[in-house]
Amino acid sequence: MGSEQVPIFESGLFGKANSIVCNSWTDAARIVAENAEGIRWAQSQVVGGHITTRFLAKITSATALAANRWLYSGTAMQLTSTNATSVPTGSFGTFSAAVNIRELRNTATLADGTLLDTASIGPVGSEYVDDAWKLTGLEGYVEMVADYNSSGGLVYWFDCVNPSVCTNSGGSGG
Repeated sequence: MGSEQVPIFESGLFGKANSIVCNSWTDAARIVAENAEGIRWAQSQVVGGHITTRFLAKITSATALAANRWLYSGTAMQLTSTNATSVPTGSFGTFSAAVNIRELRNTATLADGTLLDTASIGPVGSEYVDDAWKLTGLEGYVEMVADYNSSGGLVYWFDCVNPSVCTNSGGSGG
């Protein structure tokens, strides 16, 4: 390694900045130079939209988006010592318009790429009541990802299997 000289200021610059300020500038420049790679990485993450946050979430409602696809709403949660859930105080108190990426390939006849000829699927956390999927009061628990898109907007997504029910084909049982 070559020798490096770091100036040490004993007086200020023409009465404007004192020696403490001048030495702090030098220290700051040295710290930035030592951490340049990490700073470049962090800036690329912010600009590129790759900073994600994961948190536990409770799905509480779903709105139909397309055949066998829904947009989800709910609250962030934390587990307590009794395994009950409570909403934490923090930046992710509630969320809306979350997408289940497992549903991206769903159509009226396909569920996650599989032919849906004898079953019906519902939104995550729903119950099948009176021949229909309940869309409110859901109790689905997922690991939610909060991510930023290329425009800087916040998006929520998770990956979870949908509940399903077999349809009655006219025989006994179901």
